[in-house]
Amino acid sequence: MERDRDQWVADLQSDKPAVADAAWGDLSGILFRIAYSYLHKRGDVTRSEIAQIAEEVTQEALVDILSNLDSFRGESKFTTWAYQIVINNARELLRKRSPPESYWPSLDDDEMVALLEVIPDQQAPAPELKAEEEDLLRAAKEIINTRLTRRQRMVLLLHLAGYTRGEISEYIGTTRNNVDQLLYIARKKLRKGLRNRGYVGHTFGY
Repeated sequence: MERDRDQWVADLQSDKPAVADAAWGDLSGILFRIAYSYLHKRGDVTRSEIAQIAEEVTQEALVDILSNLDSFRGESKFTTWAYQIVINNARELLRKRSPPESYWPSLDDDEMVALLEVIPDQQAPAPELKAEEEDLLRAAKEIINTRLTRRQRMVLLLHLAGYTRGEISEYIGTTRNNVDQLLYIARKKLRKGLRNRGYVGHTFGY
């Protein structure tokens, strides 16, 4: 059944249990598919987790929609409004699992591993790193913490942590074009700093 904006609200708030149950059931199915698709496209969710997390954020979204249904002003399509709620819930859940703040302003062991993973020809089994790789990572850490600006450092580390350009732009409050520019400059400074220290063969895949 195709519902327009007003019909969605009317059916969800209907006094007739059959109508309301059908509407909430339809909405649940739609939101689950949206959440599943979003999670599937990310690189930080395992295949076995996708359905479980999608179900969790869908149920949270339904509660949020129920709580805020009276405040829906109809400035957008109802489904657009609902999609944004479930996507925001998914982002929030994933950020709590792996908060962006943990990747800034300095590098810890996990972040050094994140850097190592993008260095070509890495052979050492984790957690033991070859001495040359440890030296490289120490050099990269020093460059990132001393040569990059606060925003350049943040963008680079979020990028290495697997966040998309859109998510980074939303998190730091800037445009995607600015994210691209910040990332370009950060990469350039990192490459130059490593070359100056003799690591000419390491380009970090850029």
